[in-house]
Amino acid sequence: MRQRVGLFLSIAIPLLLIGGAVWAQDQTLLKQRIQSRAQAVASLLQSGLVREGPNGFLDSVGQLSDHQRQTVDEENKDRQTVFELIASKANETPEQVARLYAARAQKLNSQALPIPPPPIAQSCDDKQIASSIKDLYVHDAGLKNETIQVDVASGIVTLSGTVTSDLVRTSAGKDAGNVQCVKSIINNLSIGAAPTDAQIVSAIKRTFAKDSTLRAQHIQVDASHGVVTLSGSVSSDLVRTAAASGANDVTGVRTVINNLSVGTISETPVEGGSTHKERDDLSGMWVGTYTTCAGGQTNIRMRITPQTSQDIVTAVVEITVPNDTPGTFTAFGSLNRLTGFLTLQFNRWQHQPAGYSMGNIGGYIGYVNLRAKTFSGKVEQPGCGNINVQRQ
Repeated sequence: MRQRVGLFLSIAIPLLLIGGAVWAQDQTLLKQRIQSRAQAVASLLQSGLVREGPNGFLDSVGQLSDHQRQTVDEENKDRQTVFELIASKANETPEQVARLYAARAQKLNSQALPIPPPPIAQSCDDKQIASSIKDLYVHDAGLKNETIQVDVASGIVTLSGTVTSDLVRTSAGKDAGNVQCVKSIINNLSIGAAPTDAQIVSAIKRTFAKDSTLRAQHIQVDASHGVVTLSGSVSSDLVRTAAASGANDVTGVRTVINNLSVGTISETPVEGGSTHKERDDLSGMWVGTYTTCAGGQTNIRMRITPQTSQDIVTAVVEITVPNDTPGTFTAFGSLNRLTGFLTLQFNRWQHQPAGYSMGNIGGYIGYVNLRAKTFSGKVEQPGCGNINVQRQ
């Protein structure tokens, strides 16, 4: 009989190792609960907050939130039921089944999923405290999608932002209070709607404006349902990382898509001690896509020609139109060499497709090794969308 139990315990996925013969009709819900909880349990194991105990149940290693504690308790309760079911079929005791399962689980973990030791706080540094609280929220299913700003000064934690319920507000404060070195909690979380995308973009721009290094870069910020996209060009990989980190800390940001390019920008002194960027002009064909004012995406081609200065240009722009002749219009433009921002002012249609309108275009030029390579911006007209093109 022990051999039969061993076969059950040889399946690699913990607790989903039971064959269909064991499951009677009235155990369907039990199996569904285990399956629905599997990812959360795997995340807890991988984080090192819990481990597989020698008795077949999950043991807590690190500090758990209320939600995580509930997950562990429910998992252990269902495991007890499973062990009893297997034991009844294999003529073993539940304790014997549990120990065999534990041995198999620990062997699998040692081979495929090493469990790191729980994090040990090295100091009561405010940044470390904030990082620990944020990490706690990220791994809590009930808090990870909330917009919570964490600030720490001399061990005093201030929570701000907007959450969806009073229960979430209370849970966030309680979890933060359990982190080592926290002296007290100032819970300024409000209950209501999350910040709008426009508010998120404004907050990120204010954050960048406060940083002398980021303020000097040319970074385009866009947001959609809390997902922030950074585009444009910055001077180094370090600045690129700092921009993403600064944006990610803003309340309401769910994730950051970092499309910033890194270009080597040489600066040559000019009269008066100021500098200018020695970059090439924008001449040539630029090809990409833009979101029309009606909400659809279409292809776009721009031929840019410098005029009296390499920073003053004209552009002939062609857009793809389904079942019609491509739309074509001209624009005059100017480049702010300090920020890399290009403005193309609509001039006139050479061929205007029915139902199409066009406004001015504004956005940032991305440079790679002094060469203009990308242009990311928007059609500056209500309802119109993003434009992203690359130089050919």
